[in-house]
Amino acid sequence: TNRGNAVYHAKDLMEKGDPMFIKDIMERIAYKKGELSHLGDGAYYLTKDWTEENRQKYMNGFNLIWSPLGWARHHGNDHQSQVGALANSVFNRDPMIHTVRDMELNGLPYEIQKDIIEELIGGECWDKRKCMTPMNPYKAKLARYTIIKSKLHDMLAICNWTWGNAFSPLKERNYKGDMTLEAQYMSAIMGEEYTEESLDFYAERVFQLHRALTVKEMGTMDMRNEHDKINDWVYDHDPDFKPFDEGTYKLDRDDMKLAFDMFYEEMGWDVATGAPTRKTLEHYGLGYVADDLEKLGLLPG
Repeated sequence: TNRGNAVYHAKDLMEKGDPMFIKDIMERIAYKKGELSHLGDGAYYLTKDWTEENRQKYMNGFNLIWSPLGWARHHGNDHQSQVGALANSVFNRDPMIHTVRDMELNGLPYEIQKDIIEELIGGECWDKRKCMTPMNPYKAKLARYTIIKSKLHDMLAICNWTWGNAFSPLKERNYKGDMTLEAQYMSAIMGEEYTEESLDFYAERVFQLHRALTVKEMGTMDMRNEHDKINDWVYDHDPDFKPFDEGTYKLDRDDMKLAFDMFYEEMGWDVATGAPTRKTLEHYGLGYVADDLEKLGLLPG
């Protein structure tokens, strides 16, 4: 960066306490100038040319990169075990989902949380913190719930952190929230009637389209093996604990294979590949998307 008659580089500026070092770095990234520009490639491409040893140190080390494709952990298996892990695996970057995290940390006793959530979801799905129980179909339903509510909040331009409506601070409500609040909000803005069910349908439609686009852009149906991957540290940290021991967040590899089976089935995706089926896409008014994927050989048979 030229400033007056001197030439400065990011390191010099930073050491001088000059905030213009940020401008220098951003220009290098934006205009692909030099080795530093590769910071803009994303973690996956940034590390592609590294040795396998250095790549593993980065991916499984301090940074706690969640996926081998490069995005970081954000409320993954440290919040509701398999449920948080599934939500972190099926996006293409940090999914920024707070649904189960906020329910888990809302300050209510575990027993009250469990009663309210399992009434909402329909069965046994709510674990104590650091007390993972084996995967079951209701945990798959909870994973679907947490993703749909997050996408709904994105669509409504409201905060997934503050709009978790399953709970109330009021004892006279038995601490149960009002799940119709989003529909009331949308109805008031749009001047037409919406329901929780109709909004959830639209939110899942968007997520199904997101999944189909991921299949198309990656050029493969095999989301299970090519996309929905989890770095080794998630399974191997806390070496003094085994999965399902009280006191650890670590996952079990066989249990997570079952978790993906159940989640794919819950989402209406092909269990072998994790790709959306024609039946599911058509259910959400996305038949044209199924036609496109079929032409490309990317629709499960």
